[in-house]
Amino acid sequence: MTSVQSVSAATDKIRVTINNKSFKAKLYNNSATKSFKKRLPMKLKFRDYASEEKIADISGHLNTKGMADGGNPKPGQIAYWSPQPRIVFYYSDVDYFDGIHLIGKFDQPQKASRYIQKQHGKIKVVIQKSK
Repeated sequence: MTSVQSVSAATDKIRVTINNKSFKAKLYNNSATKSFKKRLPMKLKFRDYASEEKIADISGHLNTKGMADGGNPKPGQIAYWSPQPRIVFYYSDVDYFDGIHLIGKFDQPQKASRYIQKQHGKIKVVIQKSK
């Protein structure tokens, strides 16, 4: 595995509904994303972490075979945190960390990031495939 994650073209479309507001996003082409897509639709409860991101625990790990050891996410990106199986929505610029596996990005990253950042408490989210 490499230490820096390259992001291949985002092709598969999803819809992320956060407290009844929907955002379009695209998934990257990698092993974690393939595992993630098999679980859709997902209903998750996100919470704030470190005033940089929103996280939601998932049951079981996603496959990260062939992926880099970590990533350097930007606001509006979606990731899988492998040390504790979680889906992460980034609304701040975060440094590189081992265990971050980028799986997608919002179509309107600034708009989605601002909205996500303003949500407080337990945030109800539905992630589903889209056309």
